[in-house]
Amino acid sequence: MTSYSSMKMASEAKQTEEKKQMDRRKALVVLVLRHLCDHGYIDSAEKLSTESQVSLATVDVADNIDLLTILQEFEDYYEMRFQRKPKLTRR
Repeated sequence: MTSYSSMKMASEAKQTEEKKQMDRRKALVVLVLRHLCDHGYIDSAEKLSTESQVSLATVDVADNIDLLTILQEFEDYYEMRFQRKPKLTRR
């Protein structure tokens, strides 16, 4: 009995974690779509929307958030924590 219940709990925990990951991926796609549209990359946004099957007509970012704000807050946090700027790109 204990084995069954522990397996069931582990399975439910795994499903919850997978759903959380899927929600994060969808939120990231929505953020990128909004960023592309706001900066004039309409064709790219349309292609991403088609490929990801996520539309800004059905879901959009919250009023107080955008991709640049997230990046800036991450850079500020990283610099505060590690006393150096994060390396986001490489050559």
